[in-house]
Amino acid sequence: MNCNLLTKRPKTSKAVEIDWDTPATVGALVIIENGNNTFTSGGVTVTVNHHWFDANGDPEDSLYLRHQSDPNGRRDWPGNFAPNAALLWTERLGGLDGPIQVRFHKPVQCAGAQIQTREPGLEDKGKFVAMLKAYDVDHKPLGAFTCKCLSGANADDKAQFMGITGSGIASIEFSVDAAKYPNGFAINFLSVIP
Repeated sequence: MNCNLLTKRPKTSKAVEIDWDTPATVGALVIIENGNNTFTSGGVTVTVNHHWFDANGDPEDSLYLRHQSDPNGRRDWPGNFAPNAALLWTERLGGLDGPIQVRFHKPVQCAGAQIQTREPGLEDKGKFVAMLKAYDVDHKPLGAFTCKCLSGANADDKAQFMGITGSGIASIEFSVDAAKYPNGFAINFLSVIP
């Protein structure tokens, strides 16, 4: 199966947006640590998690809900997502960061989100490389792409979008180089074409 990278959010009436501020389960609004974070919108259901291994090699998982600061500085993410956007952050893991994994309850043909590292402008003048991988229902790779990105702190909705198109996409993974960006990364709402 062939997949292609998208660097712009799909603009079609078929696209479904999954916003992290509207989880299907109650109690997942502040810190998401149960490894089974389910969100539903427009008939699309996804489970999101963030697995990693601590310094002892023990498995852990965590995701924090953050919000892009607005032009007045309210909220808590000083990045370049749209003002007040809900974000999933991988947390500060000191080089042990793993990918954000998104599993679709039914395979889809397109999915993606905007991505940004935690401290824009501090590492290599805001430049970073993000990766997006896609898998089928048997967890066989469908495609893997990297994208050169640029972080800022302008709350201007210019964080880089990374999406993938193809058939039979059952899960995707977003990541950055954890050793180079030890404070993790965040993604905003997910765009999905079922």
